[in-house]
Amino acid sequence: MKAVAKCARGSDLSANTLTRLGVTPRINFHLTIGREYIVYAMLLSNTGLNFLVMEDNGLPRWKAIELFDVIDGKIPPHWEFLSLEDQGQYQQVFALWAYPAMIQNRDHFDALAEGEGWALAEFKNEVDSRLGT
Repeated sequence: MKAVAKCARGSDLSANTLTRLGVTPRINFHLTIGREYIVYAMLLSNTGLNFLVMEDNGLPRWKAIELFDVIDGKIPPHWEFLSLEDQGQYQQVFALWAYPAMIQNRDHFDALAEGEGWALAEFKNEVDSRLGT
C-alpha cells in the first residue's frame, strides 16, 4: 500500500480536521508534500483511520489518512487483522491491520510508539522485506 503526502503541517488541514485530530496549525508532520510513502500498517481509532509510515526523519509514526492521497490501495498479503474493541489497554484503538510482528506481539505496538530498540528492529525488518518487493 502506498500514499502520497498532501499535507506537511497542521496549517494544511481544515479547522474541523485539526479539532478532530487534537492538533494545532503549527504542528509539523515530518512529511514532504508530493512524496510517496509506504504504508506499513493501518489502525482505526477514535480519531479515524491512521497509517503507519516512516517520517522524513526516519522514524515510524502513525499519521491520519487526511494527510495523504492513496495511490496504491492494495493491502499487502502478509498483513494480519486484530480487533481491539474490547481490549481495556487500547481504549482508543478499535482495529489494527499490520505486519505479523505487530499483531502477534501486543507489546510491539506500544514499544514502537515509544521508540524502543527491539520494536524499531522488528519494524526495520518489515521495511527491508517491503523494499525487496
